[in-house]
Amino acid sequence: MIRGNRYIHGMMKLQDIKTLVFDLDGTLWSPLGLSLEAWRRSSAEQGIDPAPITPEKIGSLLGKSIWEFALGLFGHLEEQQLRKLCDRAMELEVQLICEGVGTLYDRVEEVLHRLAEGYPLYMVSNCQRGYIEAFLETYQMNHLFRAYTCSGDTGRSKDENLIALIEEYGLVQPVYIGDTDLDRQAASAAGIPFVYASYGFGSAGEDVKYEIDSIEELLDLF
Repeated sequence: MIRGNRYIHGMMKLQDIKTLVFDLDGTLWSPLGLSLEAWRRSSAEQGIDPAPITPEKIGSLLGKSIWEFALGLFGHLEEQQLRKLCDRAMELEVQLICEGVGTLYDRVEEVLHRLAEGYPLYMVSNCQRGYIEAFLETYQMNHLFRAYTCSGDTGRSKDENLIALIEEYGLVQPVYIGDTDLDRQAASAAGIPFVYASYGFGSAGEDVKYEIDSIEELLDLF
């Protein structure tokens, strides 16, 4: 179900939108299975109790920066040990993506192909270096996205990366599509509209002006 009115940010109307910027995890696919596997393997390799690694905990942390994710799982570990655990888990995640582990949401490929016919598509994520590349290569979507950026490449926060992407590529009247309050905050900081993907892993508060319950509903908007 789509809710909201035709104004999704200030006085901008839906028909004014000319560029679509996507979050990745929770918006285009679910990486829950691969994250569970990667962190459990990393923990086993280093002899660390994997008890904190549960589907519920992983789901609550998706969308956060890499270091926030690691602290959320194993904040009790010493920094050096935690960094080693985190680095290995991130490496394993990219490897697992290349092996086809992870779940695309229904009709994602079809929807993105149709949207790309009328809009330039971009991506901003809080993932590690190599993650977006592995995703796009595995699912043969490289040709759909003009550019992308992530915290693993830049060391910056999501809002900083979103603003930098807009400025670097001169994005015209963009909208950001994501599934968490962090995504909403990033869009707000960049001064652009936000569409909340309620089917993902987070929440975006009660003041969200526009919401979709499945990715195909984007075709009704754009």
